[in-house]
Amino acid sequence: MYTALYRRYRPRTFDEMVGQEHIVKILKKQIRTGEIAHAYLFCGTRGTGKTSAARIFAKGVNCLSEGERPCGHCDNCESIQHGTFFDVIEIDAASNNRVENIRELRESVKYPPAAGRCKVYIIDEVHMLSTAAFNALLKTLEEPPEQVVFILATTEPHKLPATILSRCLRLDFRRVPEMKIREKLCSVCEELGVAYEESALSLIAANGDGSVRDALSILEQCIPAGEKELLRSDVVEILGTAGEDVLLEITDMLVARDIPGVLRTIERISADGKDILQFTRDWIYHFRNLMMSRFAERLEDIFNMSCENAEKVKAQGARMDMGLISAAIHELSAAANQARYSTQPRVLLELAVVKLMEPALNDDREALVQRITRLEELAEKGNLQKTDIGFADGYKQDNNSTILYNNINNNNVETELPDEQPAAETAPEDLPPWDQPPSEELMQAPYLPEEEFPEVTPEEPSAGKAPEAQEEPVSREESQSEEPAVEEAAAPKEDPGKKELQQIWQQAFEKAVARRASLKLLEKDIRALGEDADSFTVSVTSTLKKNMLLQSADLFEESLEEVTGRKLKLKAELAARPQDREKQMKDTLSQLEDLLGPGKLTVKD
Repeated sequence: MYTALYRRYRPRTFDEMVGQEHIVKILKKQIRTGEIAHAYLFCGTRGTGKTSAARIFAKGVNCLSEGERPCGHCDNCESIQHGTFFDVIEIDAASNNRVENIRELRESVKYPPAAGRCKVYIIDEVHMLSTAAFNALLKTLEEPPEQVVFILATTEPHKLPATILSRCLRLDFRRVPEMKIREKLCSVCEELGVAYEESALSLIAANGDGSVRDALSILEQCIPAGEKELLRSDVVEILGTAGEDVLLEITDMLVARDIPGVLRTIERISADGKDILQFTRDWIYHFRNLMMSRFAERLEDIFNMSCENAEKVKAQGARMDMGLISAAIHELSAAANQARYSTQPRVLLELAVVKLMEPALNDDREALVQRITRLEELAEKGNLQKTDIGFADGYKQDNNSTILYNNINNNNVETELPDEQPAAETAPEDLPPWDQPPSEELMQAPYLPEEEFPEVTPEEPSAGKAPEAQEEPVSREESQSEEPAVEEAAAPKEDPGKKELQQIWQQAFEKAVARRASLKLLEKDIRALGEDADSFTVSVTSTLKKNMLLQSADLFEESLEEVTGRKLKLKAELAARPQDREKQMKDTLSQLEDLLGPGKLTVKD
């Protein structure tokens, strides 16, 4: 009867185990010194050798050889290998998970070994036991009779109760490296007399995902019936993967934002019968290679591909932006994860690539960074003058969003204005004086160099003036109106009104804190917004702190009166939340992209 490759080439001794040297070293030493623990926990992913190591260890403690154990040739080793040894009992916890099964085990534990030195119980998939079964096993697992050893094997150790974990010697089996799996596959092919390509075995080892059993199963599928040659094309066909040329081609289309080309390629891959989920995984791995090509050397060893393909990947990676590579890995990984539970994996892949090529459809930060980077590239390409987005020259404020409306170099940019010209902006009458636009007289005032500024000295108080009149506070509007207009025009400051408002608020806040120390908690969360004839407005970061501020409004109003000399009513507004600022940023980007779009603004090379 035919035996599957993973069963035929299951290791029989410790020396035949692949990639678990740290486990082999511990178990060999314990067998040699006789320091055998009463309970072991073998945990790790599928196909890493947990059950095989448990059987080999059972051979080692019962081997009749006087030398290296297990020898694999004595009667006990042969009997354990064929599953006929009375003192090695294997239990499948997935089908024997009830408390009655554990009670039967506890009864059998009392009897001494019949033929060997030690009685070994191997409980596979132990995490499937019920809670009652675990509780029934606790006492026996902690203090088993002499010459009894428990070996628990599981792929999900986090599902085991802490009381079980604390009673076992835990050994973690690691994923087997691809290089060691490839060496194992080479030896199997040579023993079977099958000629092979190195790239074919590398591809099988990569798809084995650290599992020797999975790799052997794939090899068994890929070896043609009656043929003695294994080619990479056969492996690609069996696994439903796409070749490196297809991955390079579709990635170039993605960089060029060729949406129809990418969708046609996905259509062709699907029509060829390829597995879309497998293709998505391969594409993620390709972007990983593009990322590694920026930092690694000897790419052909890391990528498991030929030198020619490695050079193509390196050249493509040099042309790509790291932000796009990162966004592609995240977006495709999310699509692959959702596709595992979906009946339409192709639709999820198509949606993912469209979002990558159209960042405006994506709301995450990486997409916003891509959009900003593209706008900066267009600005540099068209020799547009850069101005910080805000209240600077060349921008205007419209419904809480900042949009570009001038500051364009007419020599390099052609504009097509809409039919309706925007009406000239008029300054609202309710704005404070420091936010009002400059008057025509001020705009026509001649520019005076700094050395020509007239020296302004404070006016000496008259001798006959009463002391009370000298100490009377002067309002800010009156003081500003008395300053020479030429000085204001010659040395304008950036946003002086807000700076002065904040200074007024800081002085009033310190006076209020001096009377009530608990108000110190609000210091970093309040900013001055504006002042009019009868009120002073501030912004607060949260509703809770706004309520705290208003509860002490009378105290702050007294402090403001001491600082400004006027009775002002305190008003508080909530500051813009981070999500509101992010929405404003997205709206601004959309408006800029519309302005740079076809039919409105054309950038010349």
